[in-house]
Amino acid sequence: MLSTPLATAIKRTPRSRSDIPAVQKDDYISAVQDSMERVRRSIDMEKLERLARDIQCYPRVSVFGILKGETAAMNLQTDLAMLGKAAVTKLRFAEQAQCLSKTDADDLLIIFSYTGIFYDYGYPRSQAKGKSRAKIYFITSDPKAEQSGLYDEVIWFESLQNQASHPYQLQLVAGLIAQSYAHFLQDEEKRESETP
Repeated sequence: MLSTPLATAIKRTPRSRSDIPAVQKDDYISAVQDSMERVRRSIDMEKLERLARDIQCYPRVSVFGILKGETAAMNLQTDLAMLGKAAVTKLRFAEQAQCLSKTDADDLLIIFSYTGIFYDYGYPRSQAKGKSRAKIYFITSDPKAEQSGLYDEVIWFESLQNQASHPYQLQLVAGLIAQSYAHFLQDEEKRESETP
């Protein structure tokens, strides 16, 4: 069995106690739907709107995550590209760490970390601080992340931190960021068209 910080952080119990596959399916889908509702109730849309403005304003945007967090990062990168904004992401953590170490005040970093353990994979926390460092948005279900002082903004969402919630909640938040950015662009176009 794979031993990583994440392997111990996420509850791996099956969503159903039933032996009947149809009931297992329904129980799992219900758990996923519940996780989506938790995001709906808890996500701070004002923070997403600030992030959308920053995506537009910063010349360099990077989106990172570990494991399923990186799949959310890749989807956000693709959505931003379809909206005309280039963003960088790297699949391997070593490449992410290398990119992170070279950032400066012209960089915007969006980090997906479901359980808040992104830095437990070996990237030095000390490099997240400093006067000339990038602006960091940290997206997580870890309620303690805001207290760390490492991030400029923490976008928190409620989660049971189980396997049924894990990938879907991150993907939903990535989609909400893309939607916020699309609305920001639409509003900006509208303002420009109304200006004489």
